[in-house]
Parts: sequence; C-alpha cells; structure tokens
Amino acid sequence: MRDVRALTEMESLFSGQLASGFMPNMLYHGKPRANFWLWRVSGHSTITQPPMYGHALKVLSERGYDVEHLLTPATRAMHHLIDSRRDASTGLVKVVHPWETGCDDSPRWSRWMRFGYHRKLWNIKKFRLVRSLTVHGGEGIGNRKFEVCPASFNALVAFNALELADLTHDQLLREKAQDIVRCLELTWQPAVRTWADVLPGSGAVSSAVPTLESLLPLLVVRNSARARAAWENLFDPETFLRPWGFAGVAVNDPHYKSDGYWFGGCWPQLCYLLSLAAARGLHCDTERAEQVRRLSVKGIISSGLSEYWDPEDGRGLGASPQSWSAILIELLRDCD
Repeated sequence: MRDVRALTEMESLFSGQLASGFMPNMLYHGKPRANFWLWRVSGHSTITQPPMYGHALKVLSERGYDVEHLLTPATRAMHHLIDSRRDASTGLVKVVHPWETGCDDSPRWSRWMRFGYHRKLWNIKKFRLVRSLTVHGGEGIGNRKFEVCPASFNALVAFNALELADLTHDQLLREKAQDIVRCLELTWQPAVRTWADVLPGSGAVSSAVPTLESLLPLLVVRNSARARAAWENLFDPETFLRPWGFAGVAVNDPHYKSDGYWFGGCWPQLCYLLSLAAARGLHCDTERAEQVRRLSVKGIISSGLSEYWDPEDGRGLGASPQSWSAILIELLRDCD
C-alpha cells in the first residue's frame, strides 16, 4: 500500500488557505483561538514562510502521487504571494517579520537587534514585531518596524514558482519567477561573494553578512561568473567549507560561532537545497555536487538527525532527533 502521509500533509497545508490565496505558516486545527492573543485572528497566523510547496508538489508528482487537486490552490497561493509582496522599486518580494524567512535568528537581521544578538532578547523583539504588523483580511501586508527583501527568501520564491510552473505550464508564473531572478542577480556583492538583502523602496543594502542561506540564489541564478564565484565561496575552507559540512556563517566573519544558533551551525535543510542546486548542474561540476551531498549526509548522521550541528566536529545541536529522515533519504538516493 502506498504511503499517503506526504500527500495528506500537503492537503492539510492547503486546508488553511485564505480566500485571497494567502498561506499562513501556522494553523490551529481544533483550537482556533489558541494564539488569538498573538495574531488577533482565529485559526491561523498572519504571516507566511517560504513557499516550499512548489518543490514538494513536484517531488510528489515525480514519485507517482496524484497532486492534480492541489495545483490550483498552490498556483493561487504563489501568484498571491508574489503580487501582494512584490516591491515595485527593487522588483523583489518582501517579508514583514523575521519568522517568515525560516532563518529568523540570522545575523542578517542585526540592524534590528538594538543591543546586539542575545537569543532571549531577540525572541522578545520578534513577539513585539508581530504587534507592529499591518493586518488586512487576516494576513500581514506590511510592518512599520520590519520590512526587508531577503536574498534567501526571494531565491526560494523563484525556485518554488518555477517548480510549480513545470507542473502547471503556467507561463505567467514562470515569467514572474524569472523576473524575480533577474532582480535578485543585481544584489550580488563581489567583496563577500554572495547576494545581499535589500530594503524595499530604497533598494539600499540591508545586510550582506556572508551566511549559508545567502547562497540559496544558486538554485535559480543564471549569471555564470557570479554563480561560479558563489560555489568557490562555498568550497573555500577560509569561508564555508568545514570538516563536517558547511559553516552557517563564513568562518572569517566576526559573527561566526561554530555552535551558534544560526550564527555558524550547519542546518540540513540548507544543505539539501544547495545539494539540489549542485546536482542540477547549475554552474557546479559533478565532483563538487557529490562533495556537497556526502558532507551533508555525514553531518546529518553524525549529529543523530539533530536540528543542526557544529560543522567543526559534527556534534548535534538543538532538538535531537529532529528527524530529517526524508532529507537524508533524498541525499542518499544517488550516493554510491
């Protein structure tokens, strides 16, 4: 009997889609008022996260699952995200809360960390940033205290939109994704060999701290010279390449701490995405693609499937086991 849990998970995800097409990052099944004190709406949050459903649906389809009934809501969600959050000046998609990025403790948000990074204080700040959201129709549309167009988020939006367009043949969605990629290319920072986050409206650089997630544009960029420079950066022992994976922040950056929560620890989901980019041959040779895969597997296993790990010694950190089994299986699929 075919295991349908992944498909059920996707159906549950889209069950909370708002009429506008907005996809909340949190649903409160059975307890709709559980976090009303935080969001001021019932049943769901008012923020989103990277739309990984585009890639997930493509993988499920390639594995033989029938995802036809999910393509319409997914397409509506993707168009809505791009159209409602696209900044006219930069051409990039903005986020309105650090939680939306999936890497909400990254040093890339240091301009909002008034007294420097302290995990407990930053957590308090993030809760306060929910209160400054502008909410309309149950979704956050702006934030007077936090708006930014992150390189990582835009890379994932474009990547997932392209994955979804491969299934639906939606040419308009493909064109929107390609346009985001063109705008993302312009944020390249040659001094640190990565892409920058920029502020909506002005286009000024918000942060160019060399972090592992800032290399996610490798999933979509087409500029060969910049992509090759970014791959060189990833494989440079003076920046990201470590014995047990890849540093979450470049080791030559003052923010780096090998066991730091988003300040140096290696996260398996980032390894998976970079492995995917490498395996697809986006300006990366097969030998290096294999190296990304093997180092990622080594780190996940050595950490005991922990939430993240120390790239210097492979020590598991955070929740353990977090259960990255699906990612591990995918990474092992083509290993010798």
